[in-house]
This record gives sequence, structure tokens and C-alpha cells, in this order.
Amino acid sequence: MTRINTNVASLRGLRSLNRANDLQNTALTRLSTGLKINSGKDNPAGLIAGETLRSQISSIEQSIKNSNRANNVLATADAALGEVNNLLNQVRGLVQETLNSGALSQSEVEANQLQVDAALSAINRISANTTFAGDKLIDGSKAFVTNLTKADSAKLADFQINEAVFSTSSTIEIEAAITQAAEKAELRYGGGNLNSASTVELSGTKGSQVIFLGGASTTGDIKNAINAASDVTGVKASFDPGLTFGLEATKSFANVNTGTASVNTLDSQFGATSTALSTLTFTDARATQTQGSDASLGGTISVVFADTVTAGTTTNTASVSSVATTANGDTTITIEIGNSTSGTAAVTSTITDITALINSGTSANAVAARSYVSASGSTAVTVSTAASADLAGGDDVADIKFLDNRNDGSGGSVSALGGEVFVQFVDSATGTSSASASISSVSTNAETGDTTIQIQLAKTSGTTTSTISDILALVNSGTSTNAIAAQSFISAEATSADSTNTSTFSVQTSATQLLGGNDGANNDITFNDARAYGTDGVVNVVFASTSAANATLSVSVAATGTSDNTITVNLATDEFGNVTSTADEIRTFISTDTSDGAATARGLVNVEVEGNGSEAVTAQAQQTVDIASRILKLNSSEFGENQFVAVNVLDGGFSTTTTDNVTESSRDTGKDLEAVINGQVAQTSGLQARIKTASLDASLSFNEDNNVRGRRANVTITGGGSLFQIGQEVSAAGQIGIGIEAVNTARLGGIAGKLYELGSGAGKSLLDIGPDTPGSALVDIVEQSINRVSTLRGRLGAIQKNVIDTNVNSLGVALENISEARSVIVDTDFAETTAELTKSQILSQSGISVLAIANQNPSQVLSLLG
Repeated sequence: MTRINTNVASLRGLRSLNRANDLQNTALTRLSTGLKINSGKDNPAGLIAGETLRSQISSIEQSIKNSNRANNVLATADAALGEVNNLLNQVRGLVQETLNSGALSQSEVEANQLQVDAALSAINRISANTTFAGDKLIDGSKAFVTNLTKADSAKLADFQINEAVFSTSSTIEIEAAITQAAEKAELRYGGGNLNSASTVELSGTKGSQVIFLGGASTTGDIKNAINAASDVTGVKASFDPGLTFGLEATKSFANVNTGTASVNTLDSQFGATSTALSTLTFTDARATQTQGSDASLGGTISVVFADTVTAGTTTNTASVSSVATTANGDTTITIEIGNSTSGTAAVTSTITDITALINSGTSANAVAARSYVSASGSTAVTVSTAASADLAGGDDVADIKFLDNRNDGSGGSVSALGGEVFVQFVDSATGTSSASASISSVSTNAETGDTTIQIQLAKTSGTTTSTISDILALVNSGTSTNAIAAQSFISAEATSADSTNTSTFSVQTSATQLLGGNDGANNDITFNDARAYGTDGVVNVVFASTSAANATLSVSVAATGTSDNTITVNLATDEFGNVTSTADEIRTFISTDTSDGAATARGLVNVEVEGNGSEAVTAQAQQTVDIASRILKLNSSEFGENQFVAVNVLDGGFSTTTTDNVTESSRDTGKDLEAVINGQVAQTSGLQARIKTASLDASLSFNEDNNVRGRRANVTITGGGSLFQIGQEVSAAGQIGIGIEAVNTARLGGIAGKLYELGSGAGKSLLDIGPDTPGSALVDIVEQSINRVSTLRGRLGAIQKNVIDTNVNSLGVALENISEARSVIVDTDFAETTAELTKSQILSQSGISVLAIANQNPSQVLSLLG
């Protein structure tokens, strides 16, 4: 080439040199930074991929840190719960030691209770002071906040929200629906009362027990024998109610007698003119303090004045000519009046003469007449003949009943109503001989709540005149301030006969207390058919009451129709005719009395009472006992597939069947309910349904009354809980929401009671153990508390081990792989890059040499110009 304006070789050499220098610079940059991609131009696609992977690595690294932090939080809670478990086990041991009462003194029991109190206080202290970074963990602060209606709350025995993640929603709805009701294991006995002894091995989930049944055992006895062993076997016996007389609360009451019986009298008037009449009064001498009526005293008394002496006869004086009593007890006293001797047969007997004759006469008839009447009157007015007239106006002592009118007259016990009520007849108007009836005072003791109502009796001339009708009107319809106040406490009633009684009340030296009020918790009485399944006919029951005083309890049985029987229970009464028979007295009478009626009745029915049966019953109209009640049901105590009932007859006869009452069977198992929660098939056990998904772990337990197919219940989670971001994704897939309920003495426990009740003065302390507070109740509370804490620890431990730890491991592996993948993309391969550097250096040196040679070519052209 001999051209000099353009040195193509030089340009080519320069380009090659620049390229070699670029390669050398790139190699040096990569070797100095350790990165293959130092700018977007190095590898645009690789840059995008590398940055994406770097973001993922960052989130994984933080997720691992979050997981470790969550693990630390749960470990802190678990440590506290472990201490609570230790304290509960100490309490369990103290309860167990105290139950060995025969070997412990009272002071040792008191010392044990002090330890229990200290343990309970420590549990509450741990609950309040367990914190992590300032946040309390087991005082309820970490529990989920839920909302449910009153109707839904009534359907559920319990519910538990273990985990929940809200994601984009502010609330989480939990809807549970029963698709198939749970069942208890059940066998049935329909053989009626036993005729021969039997020995039966009864087995259930808790264990087995041999039961010895006597040859005269009724179905009620069989039921009691099975239930006596239910703590050991887990099997309970019951009847479907055959006939229940459901009795409500009863009112307190008090009967008060009038003071003195009214006496029969007869006023006979004599005289010449109506303005000068004088009275001769005959008074019934048979009357007593309490009896004054003809019916009580034996019959009527009549008095006749006779004049059988004619003119011209000799003088005769007044006499009792006869005292005649009929077969029905009616008596007629005939008085012969005296006459003069003037021939006119003029009457000479005066009122004074007749009074003396009756009261002091010595003849046999006069003495006999004095057993019936006395006479009063002392005027000289002569008497005359008069037709037979009866003594009248007598009345026996009667009574008025005061009833407790509090609680709108619905009745109730003194403890429920707030105090006793007393009533007293008084005479506070001591300064006068006359007074009107009134409510003189209504006073309530502020300390005891007892109320005393004082009633001022009417009086005339110093004698009380208030009758039953007067007091009825005053108490029930009085309009004075005191009367209206009294009506808040009492009402009054009397029989129709007593309402018209004329006897009067007397002043009382002390107040009468209203008694007998009950809350209606111990007087329902149930009759179950005791005859064998398939027996013809029905059994009727009636409670009969008489108003007669002091009636005794009795039972009679009458056959009605071909196979029917009617049991009549004649109720006992007190001196006022009030029923006194209690539900338990009726049960005991039918079960044990030797009378024919009771013996026949217990072959027809067995009797159960509400509570202890200590409250009085009332008369009940005839009703029929449901024949379904003759079936004795043997059920497991709980629902579910793990429950069973088994009967093994060791001796005698005791045949059990399935629920069809026909097919013989000696064993049956229960069934778990079937349910869906939020549309998904739930895991079930007994009455509990549980759902476990990535975003929700919850369980709902229906109560027995709502164990019905189609029953639904809703719970809404509105907040709370602890959210842990342990995954890469900011969604439910990468989060866990954990709820930790309060762990304190107010929340620990179960259906047997709450843990705080074991404290001094709370009702179930070691010092309270006795017939009303069995030791087993305390044991149940402690064991349910231990189970609750252990379950919570297990749940948190499962999250730590199966969720958090595995999450950390899996994230660690992911971090390794993703980091390696990014390293391949963005990190410098030193061997490759060093080789590239060496190559670029050689090329650079070569390029410089070549460029120098190329630059010499133009100067060589000058030699041609010579």
C-alpha cells in the first residue's frame, strides 16, 4: 500500500487494540468486584433475574428471622405454661392428700389450703406477668376477639379459635351445621320389675362393675343400682318421663284462727206493749272456746213456753216439764209457766222466775236443761206461752289464710324473696273502748329484711268485733297508705264457709310467721310405668286433697276397664286443711309402705322426684302415665364412637335390646356427629366439630339440647390473636395467626367448675369438702385445668415443631438454592475471567505492536521520493 492519507492498517490495529483494552477492563472490573454483572449492559436479562432472586433471598432471610422470633415468643409462653402446669400438679397432690381425711388433722388441712391459695395466686401472677418485648402473652391479650348472637351462644357448649389469618378480610365467619346428630351408646331393658335375683356385669368407657339385683327389685331399683356405679362404668340409666306433675313455686302462708267461737242464743221478748218489752235470753251451754255451731255441738236446741193449767186449779209454779232429744241430736226444752189460784189461771211466772228456774232449778228436768242452756234476764214482766224457737247464731272458730304476695304473688322461698313476713292482730288503740279495723303498721327490718304487718282489730265497748270477712276486705281491698303497702307483702283468703263465719279475732301477743314458701325446685314428681314392655292397659294417677284437717297420706288403686288402673294419692293435711305431703314423702310411701294400695301401686309405677323432693305438692287432676316410660335406657355418659355400653348377665335373667325394643343385644356403641364448617366436611368427635385449613383452625362443641340434624351456629372472629409472618408471601400462605386464651384461675377449669373456686371462701376449698362438696368435684376441676393447659402447650409446641421449625428448615434450603442460582448469574467466575484477562493483555500488547508497525508504513512511502 503506497497511500498515505488513509492508513487502513492503523485503523484496524487501533480498533483491535481498543477491543482488547475493553476486554481487559471488563475482566479487571469483574475480578475487582467479584460480580459478573456490574451494570445493566453487562447482561440485561441476567440483571433482571439476579435482582428478582436477590429480592427473594432478602424476604427468605427475613422470614427465617421472623420464624426464629416467633419461636422465641412461643417458647416464652410455653415456659410460663409449664410453670402453671407444675403449680396445678401441686394443687392436685394437695387435694389428693386432703382426701385422706382420716389421717390428717384440721390444722394440716388448713395448711394445705394455704398452699392451694398460694398456688392459685402464683398462677394469676404468672398470667399477668408473662411478657415478650413488652407484650403480655397468656393474660388473654393474644386471644381472638369473637362475636356471636345470644341464640347461637345457647346452642354451643364451647368453642375454641386456635389459629386464624384474616388476609384481606376484616372478619372471619365460622358457620357450623350438623348434618347427622351424634348418638350415645344405648341398650334398653323392658322386662319390668324382677321376680328373681340377677347378677349383671355392666361395662362402659370408664370401666366395668358387677351389679347384684335382688329378686324384688323394681325398675326404679335397677335404675338406681346402675347409676350408683356410673362413676366407675360411665353408664347411666334413665326413663323417658311417664307422667310429671310439674309444680311451680309455692307461697309462704299462715292460718290464723278467730279467737272465740260464736254462741247460739235465743231472745224471747215479753211485755204488754211494744215499747215496754223485756228480754229473756237463752244461751247455748254446750259451746266451748272453739265450737259454737249446732253441727259441732250435736244438734239444735229449741225452747217452748207452755201453759197447760186450766182455771180453778190449784196454784202451780214454773217448771221444766220436759227435755226431749231426737235421734238426730235436736233437743226441745219445754217450760211450764206458773199460774195463780183465783180461778182465772192468770200467769204468775216472771222473767226473773224463769232465769232462776233454768240456772238454779233442782228438778231432774231443770238439771238436764242446764246441760243445754243458761238464761239471763231479771225483770218482773210476766212471760207468756210462745211457739217453739231455736237458739241460733253460733259458729265454730274459723281461720283466715295469709299468703305471701311478693314476686307478684308467684311464690318463692324466703331467701329468694328477701326476708320473712309476719302478721299480728293488735289493739294499739288502748286509750279508747271503740276502734275501726285498720292496718296500723308495715315495718321492715333494714338488717334482716323481715317485715311485720300489724292489724288493728275493730272493737266495741272494749270487745273485739272483727270477723273474717272484715279482715278479708281490709287486707285485699283496703285503700289506706298502710293497707296498700301491706298488699305488696300479703293477701288473704278463706273458704266460702269461713268467709261468712261470725266468730271474731282476738289480739295476739306475738306475730305469726308465714311459712312453707318454696322456689319450686324440689316438688316435681314423675311416675314411670313399671310394667314389662308389651303389657296391656294404662296407668292413671290422681292427687286427691280434702279440706279436712289432719288427714293422713294414703294410696288406693282401682281397676278401670279391662286392663287399666287408677292410682289415687290422698294427700295429708295439717290442722287447717293445708296439704303437707311432699314429693319425697309420696315416693317413700309408695316405695315402702305395707298397705295394699302402696304395694299394688309400686307394681304399676316407680316414682322419681325433683331435687330432694322436700317441697309440698298440690292436688292434681287425673292424668295418664306414658307407656313409653316402662323402657329403662342404659346410655353412655357421653356422645361419640369411642363410647360403648355392654351388659353381661352372669346369673339370672336380664335381657337387653337395641332401640327397637325387640332385637336382643348386649353391646352398643355411640356415634360422632357429622357436620360441615364453612362448607367443608368437619373433623368430629362426640359433639365437637373442627376445621383445620391454612387460614383457620377452630372447633365448636354443640350442647346436648342442640344435637339435632340441621342445627346451625355461627361465630364471627372480629380481631385479636397474634399474626406471625413466617413465609415469603405476604398472604395467608405465608402467615400463621395464633390465639392464646387467658390462663388464670377464672378461666381454667371446665363443666365441674372454675379453678378459683378452690380458693378459701369460694365454695370448693379443701375446707369445704363434705357431703355437699365431694372431693371428686375438686379433682375434676384441677384435672380439667391441667388438661386445658396441657392442650394449649401441645398446640403451641406442635406449631413450633411442625410449622415454625420445618418452615425455617425449608426456607434455609430454599435460600441455599436461590442463592446458588443467583450466584451463577451475577457472581464472577475467577478462573474464566483470569483467562479472559490474560487473553486481553496479550491482545492488547499485540495490538500495540501491530499499531506501531502500521503507523510506520506511511513513512516508508517517503523513500520513493528519493
